Amino acid sequence: MIALLDTNVIIRFLTADKNPKYKNLHSFFSSLENGEMRVEFKLIVLFQVVFVLKSFYKVPKENMASFIIA
Repeated sequence: MIALLDTNVIIRFLTADKNPKYKNLHSFFSSLENGEMRVEFKLIVLFQVVFVLKSFYKVPKENMASFIIA
């Protein structure tokens, strides 16, 4: 079974949220990067991430791609 990656998880990671609930996100994404875990990433989640970063966090459209890739 492969888990689905949620919009909130990505947003919390990208914005470096200090909420204790999300304190292990760095190790989670490191596990993904190292191939120790697998998740499914739906296209709608990417759209939601872009929408939240643009509307709530006011990330300029010009910086959106580099912000997400980084």
